[in-house]
Amino acid sequence: MSLPTSRTGDVAVAASYTVAEWRDPQPTDVPDDELVDALAARSDALASVVDVDGQPALREELVEEDAPDGSASGLQPRRARRVSYTIAGPSEERTWVLFTFSTLGDGDPDGPLARVLVEPLDAHVGTLRWELGAGA
Repeated sequence: MSLPTSRTGDVAVAASYTVAEWRDPQPTDVPDDELVDALAARSDALASVVDVDGQPALREELVEEDAPDGSASGLQPRRARRVSYTIAGPSEERTWVLFTFSTLGDGDPDGPLARVLVEPLDAHVGTLRWELGAGA
């Protein structure tokens, strides 16, 4: 997980980036590409099926609306832009790698800063390469 700890000029860049691996404990015989297509069809986000170094992946992007009143938790709700990739792992059946990026931008998750902050995530995921074999 990556969280900002300092300001960039006059702007505190409110953003987070996480990477996780998930293994399906009850895999089915549905091929990964069909599963990704089904997830895309049911997504509430702007969803697209992409290829990440030969593996099917789902890219989702949305602006999350204000959360319910967080006053009980002491948190103030904010709208945020969220982009996530769900990528089929190449070496084991039903292993998935999940990349998630969220940002408030400069307070406007639809604004140009929020949109430009997404670009490094897309670049990072677009350059992933799987290394399979001994020690992988």
